[in-house]
Amino acid sequence: MTTTQLPSPDVEARLADLETRLRTVECRTGVPAPQVSATPATPAPSTPAPPPAPAAPATPPRAAVDLERLLGGRVLAWVGAVAVLAGLALLFALGVSEGWIDPSARVTLGAGLSVLLVGAGVWLQERRGRTDAACAAAAAGFGGLFLADTVATRVYELLDPVVGLMLAACIAVATAVVAIRWRAQVIGAVGIVGALLAPILAGLPFTGSTGVFLLIAACGATFVLVYERWTWLAFAVLFIPAIQWAPELLTGSWQAYGIAAVLLGFGAVNAAAALGVDLRTRALEVRTPSAYLLACNSMVLAVVGAQAFWDLGGRDSSALWLLGLAAAHVAVAFGVRIRARELSLLAITMATLLGNAALVAAGLDTTLRIFVWAGSAVAMAVAARHRKDIPGPLLACGLGGQLALATVSTLLQIKAGGLQDDGEVIVALAALAAACLVSGRLSSDRPHWRMVLDGAGLIVLAALGLAAFDGVALTLAWAGLAGTLAQVARRQDDDLAFGASWLFMGGALIWCVVDQAPPTALLDGGVKILSAVVGLAAVAAALISIARATAHDRTERDVLFACVAGIVLYLASVALVALTASGQTVAGDSSQLALSAFWTLTGVVALVVGLKVRLKAVRLAALALLALAISKVFLFDLATLDALPRVGSFLALGLLLLLAAFAYQRMRPDTAHADG
Repeated sequence: MTTTQLPSPDVEARLADLETRLRTVECRTGVPAPQVSATPATPAPSTPAPPPAPAAPATPPRAAVDLERLLGGRVLAWVGAVAVLAGLALLFALGVSEGWIDPSARVTLGAGLSVLLVGAGVWLQERRGRTDAACAAAAAGFGGLFLADTVATRVYELLDPVVGLMLAACIAVATAVVAIRWRAQVIGAVGIVGALLAPILAGLPFTGSTGVFLLIAACGATFVLVYERWTWLAFAVLFIPAIQWAPELLTGSWQAYGIAAVLLGFGAVNAAAALGVDLRTRALEVRTPSAYLLACNSMVLAVVGAQAFWDLGGRDSSALWLLGLAAAHVAVAFGVRIRARELSLLAITMATLLGNAALVAAGLDTTLRIFVWAGSAVAMAVAARHRKDIPGPLLACGLGGQLALATVSTLLQIKAGGLQDDGEVIVALAALAAACLVSGRLSSDRPHWRMVLDGAGLIVLAALGLAAFDGVALTLAWAGLAGTLAQVARRQDDDLAFGASWLFMGGALIWCVVDQAPPTALLDGGVKILSAVVGLAAVAAALISIARATAHDRTERDVLFACVAGIVLYLASVALVALTASGQTVAGDSSQLALSAFWTLTGVVALVVGLKVRLKAVRLAALALLALAISKVFLFDLATLDALPRVGSFLALGLLLLLAAFAYQRMRPDTAHADG
């Protein structure tokens, strides 16, 4: 009798687990799994299977932009708000021109309409839910209230300026409260800008009292933008007050303590506006807008303060202010170096810039301070090379700022002393060029910075050549730079260096043709042969160097060597005319006969060589030269030479052309053999 062995409980549990897994796969993939079943003879207890895992929900498709909703819900609302503001402005203007109602009634009407708009916006927002129409109506209403306050105070003089200022402050506070409650950036911008412009709207000059009001308004604006993280409004906190207090401080009517109080007060508020969001969120990195805003704040404080203290106490007071400002930045750098490393680096960078600016105020020699600024730029580039994590804005403020100071100082020195025959200008240009090029080499891991720095250095090198050299020496300098840059481009595969080599070569060629070997020398021979030979030879050498740098492109290389041959031909032509002219005039001059014969003979020789070595490019160049010689003989020699030279010119041309035709017929390229 055969005995059937029943499955063990362990096997059944494993089969149940396998079936559960298959169900899970089926649920997730949507593909029916094969049924796995076990046929036990007798039921056995098994481990309960866990429920199948739910399938992952499908990602909902991205909703398309509803153009109708965009136009009908947002665009129309804000266009309507702008139209209402424009209508209020036109109402005031029309009332003035037509004299319909008296000034007080006009202001009351405009203010009443603005209050109604604000009330309607608040009612819609609080009762009907957040809508763009409610925000737009409130923003237009608050703007209308600022406009009514301005007209009542400055145009009609219905309100005392102080009362108008206080009224503008109340409007700004109400606007800020609504903006924070609704988290509406547009309304917040209206309130902040209106509060900062309140002294101007009220027609009040910047004095001690208006300065206190403006500082309080700036503090309130800073609180709002930091609380709501509206960082873009920090630029308004910086620039709107600055256009009010900066011109006043430069009038010379303020005392030293007043100038310092204004600068330090607004400088601290601007720094808080720039860094408030970063410090609140405890960001480890300074954002790009914050970095540039801090740099702008430092520059405004430095420029306005230095000029104001200069007018008040002279050079020493200005330098002392800049040094104190630099020391404040150093203190900030050491105070935040642990929690905010990038902010510390930025403060050190600005302190260096301010210290370098103090050198100007202290009367340091121009050349020496240019060397200091150039050295600081190179030091910043070295730091950036070793610290790969230095952000771009910080590098722009440090390296770019140092080079900008050196460049401006150099340009001022050029304006004062001229470009040439000034040793200090030459030294300054050399230091600036070295700083740009060395910094560019150190910034090899930052391609954009390297391109900008190398380009600036090459431009300064060109200016240095103009300042230090003249005549054939300038041609040699630019041609040498062209050849050197071409080899640098070949070894480092640097497109910028290759393009610059072309520019310098072109400059050298143009200067050589204008100064050492002008085209008029082909008529009168009025050149210095040695200068022409040296200049054109230098240009030809630069072209050869560029041709070697383009060895991968045969066509371009052949064109460059053809240009070299053209330069050699031009040089030989100028030298021939200069040697044979002997001070004679063009008419009846045998030098023109020699020149025509030389061009024709050269063309014939080149044609024979091209036929011999089977180079089509050489043959075409020879035929072009023969065409030039024919044109000269028939158009120039026939009209200007005397009878005997004219005959000689035609005979020489004819005989040589016959020789060329005979050579071409005997040695013409065989169609069975391709040209090399």
